[in-house]
Amino acid sequence: MNMDTDMNKEDENFRKNVNKMKALNLIVENYIIPDDFDAHEPRVHTCRKERILRAYRNGRFVLQFKRYINTICCECGEVGHPTLYCTRMLT
Repeated sequence: MNMDTDMNKEDENFRKNVNKMKALNLIVENYIIPDDFDAHEPRVHTCRKERILRAYRNGRFVLQFKRYINTICCECGEVGHPTLYCTRMLT
């Protein structure tokens, strides 16, 4: 099994999910992602974008600006509720 091929497929599948891309864009725009992020996150069969969402859900990032932003849902890409309470997760 070629790990690079698996990562490329994972990345392609991630990009097809509009809601996850929306959440990722909000996270990248509003939170500081450390330069050494890749060195500290496990790379087991997940693309970098998926690892960023997982790290955000685990509270690993700090807001970039001194402004208030509601929680970003990593499932639907909307602001205002955490992934755990997303109505898409309940169906």
